[in-house]
Amino acid sequence: VRDSEEQLSKEQKSYAMDVEMLQRENFSLKLENDEQNRERQSIIYEKRCLEEELNNLKDKMDDLMSEIEELKQYNLDLKKDGENYTNTIASLRSRITKQQGQLSRLESSLLNEKAE
Repeated sequence: VRDSEEQLSKEQKSYAMDVEMLQRENFSLKLENDEQNRERQSIIYEKRCLEEELNNLKDKMDDLMSEIEELKQYNLDLKKDGENYTNTIASLRSRITKQQGQLSRLESSLLNEKAE
């Protein structure tokens, strides 16, 4: 009986050691799991920040594209205005030239009348 008790005591000590070893391993795994969870949360936060930054950049790009389109239209309007001004200037020069010709003819006519 005594051998059985000693055997049982040895087995209990062995089981107690196994339980203690498993508890240490469990604690170690829990610490490792907690660290992985912190890393995961950090990655999730970083991902959210990058997504927000990307969305902000997309918004800025959309704004810039709109501004580019507005500038293109403004440029076209300026070209049309420039063409109109060029045509107006050419027309005015032509009229001035005609009027200068008429004025010269009138001056000649007046000079001829005075001479006669």
